Amino acid sequence: MSGVKDKEKITRTLFSPMMIKEGKLQKAAFPVDELLAKGNKDGCSVDRYDLLVNPDKLLYKKACKFANPPKDRNVYGFSLTSTKQIREIKDQNSSDQVFEVYPDPDDIKKQPPDPWDHAHALIRACQDTYSEQKLRGLRRYLIRLFEKNIHKFKDHRE
Repeated sequence: MSGVKDKEKITRTLFSPMMIKEGKLQKAAFPVDELLAKGNKDGCSVDRYDLLVNPDKLLYKKACKFANPPKDRNVYGFSLTSTKQIREIKDQNSSDQVFEVYPDPDDIKKQPPDPWDHAHALIRACQDTYSEQKLRGLRRYLIRLFEKNIHKFKDHRE
């Protein structure tokens, strides 16, 4: 186990049109290099929804901070699933668990911390032996899972 409980809700902040178009998640919502923790990537950035106070408002503020309209990263919303459902994605050839959710202790060391940092987590492939091609095929299950529960932001400006 990774320290993130099965019952916890996990959320991925979404930007349009990079990650979502016409209500459908795009492959860019879960980049393979992040899922494989390659290069300077530690994993695919997510948040532990239940650890956030007023999560919809905080996730909106986080999206505003990381938006980059010239690079197609416009504030859109977030998607939600449970840790258990992520862990239940299996490699059909071996029945091995494909993805794990890890807390990200490095984010809470940042000074000054953002109000969502304590809830930051990472999704990574369980097997570092997966090829990029194999993980691209398995990623579709992760996309389908998160696509079931998409929330478009309301405007939380004060």
